Amino acid sequence: MIGIIFKSTIAFSVSYILLSFQINDAYIFDHLNRITGPVGTNIQMVLSDSASHTWDKTKTYGKQVFNNSRPQDLEATIEDTVDKTQSALKKRLPKAQRFVKESQESFLEELRKEEKDGLSKIIMENE
Repeated sequence: MIGIIFKSTIAFSVSYILLSFQINDAYIFDHLNRITGPVGTNIQMVLSDSASHTWDKTKTYGKQVFNNSRPQDLEATIEDTVDKTQSALKKRLPKAQRFVKESQESFLEELRKEEKDGLSKIIMENE
C-alpha cells in the first residue's frame, strides 16, 4: 500500500515537472491543452450531465420507494383474524388419534398407581 502511494507521488511529481518545461515561450501543458482542450471540456460536460441525471433519477426512485411503502388509505386496510373455532384447543382429533391418546393416558395412570403402591410398600416396611 505504501509502495503504491510512493510510486504515484513520484509519477505525479515527474509528470508535473515535465509539463512545466517551456517550448517556444509556452509550457508543454499549454501546447497539450490547445490540442486536447475541447475533448477535455466535452468529457467534463458529459460527466457532469451524467452525474446530474443519475442524482435526479436516484431522488425520484427514492421518493417512489417511500411513497409506495405506506398505505394509501388506512381505512381500506384489511384486518386479519383467526376464527376461534379453529383453535387447537377445541380441535377434535380423528378417532385413531383419540384412541392412541387415551391409551397413553391410561397407561400413564396405571404406571403412576404402581409407583404409588411401590412407594407406600417401601414406607410401610421402614416403619
